[in-house]
Amino acid sequence: MSSLSSLRYQKQSVFNQISSYRGSVSNLEEKIARLKKALQQLSSTLSDIRNLKSSIKNLSINTTQWRGENKNKFEDKYDHYKDSIDSYVRDIEEARENIQEDIRQ
Repeated sequence: MSSLSSLRYQKQSVFNQISSYRGSVSNLEEKIARLKKALQQLSSTLSDIRNLKSSIKNLSINTTQWRGENKNKFEDKYDHYKDSIDSYVRDIEEARENIQEDIRQ
């Protein structure tokens, strides 16, 4: 193979690599765009859930109507609700942090 042929082969090889890298960059940019959109939607959902959580946490029972077993059942279910929503919020926050980390990479 002549020196000129070798150089042409190397040139074509470099162009092929550049094309491949451009495709990879394009794929990564699309992934980042999808992650940013998901992050925005997740953040919005988290905000809505926190607002709902806040409004429900401020509920109080009317002690003249809720007594005895009814009051105890309500309090048990309410405590379970608060634990569940706290766990759900933590899970959403963790998912949001994972997406943010993926975007940073």
